[in-house]
Amino acid sequence: MGDALADLSLFDVLSSAGLALAATLSVLLLVLAVDHWRVRQRASSRLARFGLVATDPTPGAAGTGHEGADVLRRLGAGLVQRTSHDRLRQIRDELLRAGLAERLSVEEFLGLRVVAALAGAVGGLFLLTLARLLLGAAPGLGAGLLGLALMAAGGGAGYLAPPLALERLARRRRAAIERLLPNAADVLVVSLEAGLGFDSVVAFLAERADNPLTVELRRYLADLRLGRSRREALEALVERTGSPGLGELASAVILADELGTGLARTLRGQAAALRAAQRLRAEELARKAPVKLLFPIVLCIMPVLFIVIIGPAVLQALALFGG
Repeated sequence: MGDALADLSLFDVLSSAGLALAATLSVLLLVLAVDHWRVRQRASSRLARFGLVATDPTPGAAGTGHEGADVLRRLGAGLVQRTSHDRLRQIRDELLRAGLAERLSVEEFLGLRVVAALAGAVGGLFLLTLARLLLGAAPGLGAGLLGLALMAAGGGAGYLAPPLALERLARRRRAAIERLLPNAADVLVVSLEAGLGFDSVVAFLAERADNPLTVELRRYLADLRLGRSRREALEALVERTGSPGLGELASAVILADELGTGLARTLRGQAAALRAAQRLRAEELARKAPVKLLFPIVLCIMPVLFIVIIGPAVLQALALFGG
């Protein structure tokens, strides 16, 4: 270990220090971005309670007044100019479905991808330098090629990490809305049968709870206040969430409005269908549970059981044959 440290040149020491400094700055920038998101989340949640959040934010309206967000916007501004309008619209829709449209703009998201790519490349070089320090490997052409490969792999992984995280957040938010939807449909049916209007019931639900579904209902009410028709507001609601159950419920409401049929009776059947779909999803997850538990049991639990049960017998057998 001492010989390996002695063989390192001044360039290796400076490169290691530079990589460590770059990694520290990248982590600090990410921490500032996360703090910015938390501050905007508190502000947007307060605005959403009063239905004052806009439903179609512009690319630059999501982040203002924070150093980390400004850096991310500067990094993403160049990528926005080189990205097609359809791709920018797709990113904006993904941010809407993930519930991050009020906290993260398109420029900030693209800048975050750049920062993640740089952090991944720096992390790959840092791992290579650390391995050379521990193993005492001499610098050479092979180490240089390995460093380039690690930089490319780390940069690619970092660049792909934000979209994957965004997709995961969108799935979790859509699943939460699907879980809350049957109860909300039951409340709608009971309230409509009691003589209340549809929008009044939606406002009642939005005021009594704070969850992803009620946030979208507040945006629906904000759309109505801005002059949109019920059909347009419901279609925008379905587009923001991407929820199949909510799409079926909105289609039933739109159809009942156009045909003039009883909305309570239509929603009663829709609520029963949502309950049945929720039961089917629960049964499907229950059937998948044994398969998912198989790998932890085989890899983690069974070896420990074998050691505890068979270990003493093996030790006794070795002591007997050894004696």
